[in-house]
Amino acid sequence: MKSSVTLFGTKVKIKQVNLDGTGVLGYYQHDKKLIALSHRLKGDELTLTLAHEVIHASVAILGLNQCQLSMDLEEMLCETIPTAMASVFKLSPLKK
Repeated sequence: MKSSVTLFGTKVKIKQVNLDGTGVLGYYQHDKKLIALSHRLKGDELTLTLAHEVIHASVAILGLNQCQLSMDLEEMLCETIPTAMASVFKLSPLKK
């Protein structure tokens, strides 16, 4: 996995970290330009979680969160877009 990506001209670091007990598989921290992913993720689950967090990062970098985008709507977009794209890239969607 890459250690960083550039999104809209902004370098974002990617790290796998211990998120045990947090109830999340990953998160984006805008002030540090960091995507953190659970060290337990592998394969398609890792790829889809990274895609989820890339969308969160993109929303923040582009300032879309300033457009009265609710957290619920943002989370729905971050869940549905990677799942929809999974079929294009022949990944197995995450099962809830």
